[in-house]
Parts: sequence; structure tokens; C-alpha cells
Amino acid sequence: MNLLFLNPINRSRTYLLLLLFIGCWTSLLGKEKQKPNILFFLAEDINPYLGCYGDSVAMSPTIDALATKGIRFTEMYAPVGVCAPCRSSLMTGMFPTSIGANHMRTGGGPKARPYQLPSYQVILPEEIKAYTEYLRAEGYFCTNNRKTDYQFKNQLTFWDECHGEATWEHAPEDQPFFSIFTYLESHEQKIWESKNDTLWVKPSEVTPPTIFVSGFRRPEGLGNHVQ
Repeated sequence: MNLLFLNPINRSRTYLLLLLFIGCWTSLLGKEKQKPNILFFLAEDINPYLGCYGDSVAMSPTIDALATKGIRFTEMYAPVGVCAPCRSSLMTGMFPTSIGANHMRTGGGPKARPYQLPSYQVILPEEIKAYTEYLRAEGYFCTNNRKTDYQFKNQLTFWDECHGEATWEHAPEDQPFFSIFTYLESHEQKIWESKNDTLWVKPSEVTPPTIFVSGFRRPEGLGNHVQ
């Protein structure tokens, strides 16, 4: 066994260093316990038509300002091309085809009623959790304002609050929060509702994408560009 003997001066210095070390370590532990608060703003169907992605027509100064202070992702891909199945992936991190959520709200709609098809909802396997369940397990107060539409039932374990008035302001004091707000104004159905409104931008001012895949109907204003 090795013994270390210190003279009074060295001993005092050693104790001082130990106290400094313990103080720094305690400070670091305190910082580790301080989890960041998270705000999640979601706008649907906007695609990359934003100024921060180089679009010369879109007017998005607030989002552009946020992009200059944050991280802008340039390699983004939707797992499926329709909203509800895509939201199932957003909540679980799984491909919709892996959890049976790839069919857009099968049954239950007006066209399905004559055939008496029941509305279909995915039943998630027990081992598949929503990401908010992991956040709640880590002590987060999670709120959703307010859209769900995941192709599976919105479970009570997903959120502490889930309604039109849900907000981080209802979180207990000193508890970290995760709050998501979904803006429905950009949903594609709003385009149909405003089809007779005055256009802010003339179609002639819009540069169409290099590769444009047309549907069954040729988009108005892009007829000369679609081959």
C-alpha cells in the first residue's frame, strides 16, 4: 500500500484543488439536469417554397430569420406523399408501411359508406412508442395544439395536453416542456377554399421546377411548361 504524506502547505493546496474540482463537477451536474425547452412549429404542405431555401417568390421573412439562427436541413424526404400516413411516421419514426399506416384513412368516407367499410385505424405494436412518450419519460411536459390525425388513435400517453388551448404555459414550474403548434392555414385544402381570391403573385413570375410531374389535370398557369 502506498501512502502519501503532505506537508501543511501542500495539504492546503490539495484541499483547495479538491474543493475547486468538486465545485466544478457539481456545477456540471447541475447543468446536465437542466433540459432545454422545445417549441415545434409545424406548417403543412409548404414544400421547400421558402426564402431560406432559395425561392425567389415566397415571402417568408420570419422563417428566413429563424433559419439564419438555426439549422437548415437540405436533404429532406417525406416517407409518403399524403398527410395522415406521413404524420404516423412523424410520431413514431417508422415507415408507414412498417406499421400498417400507409393507406390514407381506409373506409369511413362518403364514397365508402355504401359498401359499409369500417373506418380503419392502425393498432401499434406494444414496442412502438411515440417520440413524446420518450420525452415524457425524461420528465418533459408535452403539449399538442392541436392536430393529431396519425392513422392510429391518439393515446393518452402521448401528451400531457392535447387540445386547441394546449400550451407550454400550463407546464409545472421548473419542468421542461415540449410544445407543438400546427398551422392549418397552409394545408392544401385551403387552396381550394381560396381559389377565387386575388393572387399575390402572377403565374408568369413563377419559375417551374426543372422536373415537373403532372397529374390527371394540367395545373392552371403551368400548361406551357408541362410536357
